[in-house]
Amino acid sequence: MKQKQLVIFSTLLAVIMLFSGIFLLTGFNPLTIFESDNISVTKLHSMLDGDYQFVDIRTASEYNAGHIDEFTINLDFYQFENNLSMLNVLDKEKPTIIICNSGNRSATAYSLMKNYGFKQVYNVLGGIQAWWSKYE
Repeated sequence: MKQKQLVIFSTLLAVIMLFSGIFLLTGFNPLTIFESDNISVTKLHSMLDGDYQFVDIRTASEYNAGHIDEFTINLDFYQFENNLSMLNVLDKEKPTIIICNSGNRSATAYSLMKNYGFKQVYNVLGGIQAWWSKYE
């Protein structure tokens, strides 16, 4: 039995090392946001009339202090990051634009949502702070 466990462990270790080597050699990071999925606030402004789910992932107090009118859905990142089933209120098939305060939480949320099965997610670079700097 110990021999079989050692073979399984060695195989898993070899696979991990292989993928680590590929990632290091190619620079590929599976959590990297595709460049086209990062959007500027200028691009966001042109998309506000589109058929998207606009999701503000800041806390309720941040959201209530001020938000972009089209961002009618508020899902607190700190709540759903460890309970992805909270995302089930959204349509995974519908393109989704996410925004946070500065772009950090939404970058992480982007990866979580893509891994959870969302087809198209856009991350607003610079978050609401960048929006307010340009449009408020």
